[in-house]
Amino acid sequence: MKRKESAKRYAPTDTFDREDEKTHAVVNGTWREEDEMPTDNLLPLQRGVNQNYSVEAKLVREELKEYFTSPIGEVHWQYKYI
Repeated sequence: MKRKESAKRYAPTDTFDREDEKTHAVVNGTWREEDEMPTDNLLPLQRGVNQNYSVEAKLVREELKEYFTSPIGEVHWQYKYI
């Protein structure tokens, strides 16, 4: 099977949510129409010893927040969705 054919079978283009390029509205994907999400293929997660994120992770998060809420990093439509 060719790569493009298998991609269409695995995840058809309308499967996932997407953004309408003209209106910037979210177009729901067909996955939302499913009655029940399969969970038998997911492994249970175990809680970690340390539930606090590191200082380094906090600094990165703050840096990204500052960038995406600044005139340089923001996009004109982002405040419609927060």
